[in-house]
Amino acid sequence: MTQIIREKVNDRLKSALDVEKEEADKEAENEVSKKKDNGIVTADDEIEGYNIVKAIVREVVDVKRIFMRDTKSYCGILFDDNNRKPVCRLHFNTPQKSISLFTQKEEDRVSIDSVDDIFKYSERLKEKVKEYL
Repeated sequence: MTQIIREKVNDRLKSALDVEKEEADKEAENEVSKKKDNGIVTADDEIEGYNIVKAIVREVVDVKRIFMRDTKSYCGILFDDNNRKPVCRLHFNTPQKSISLFTQKEEDRVSIDSVDDIFKYSERLKEKVKEYL
């Protein structure tokens, strides 16, 4: 009799856990679809630009402190993953690519022809990162 009761309780627990797991899976799927529906697409050029910026500032700071945050209108490269510490912004979602460089509180947007043109602004990027140290 005791064994039958244990089996029934175990069966109930298993079915309850399965239901919880299914609900958790559905929530995870919904989160993924929400992220896909927000309209943010990280392009290969943005990833390449992020890697170039990391290569440039590597001389000044540990690259583990440099982060990328993509938005609909630009790809932000941040120091210490802090919105108040922008290194630069990559505007690659338009036909004319550009990069925003920061001096104190001002944003200087410069047109570039290719992602490799970021190297032309190496000194400005390094100086910006030095300001945050």
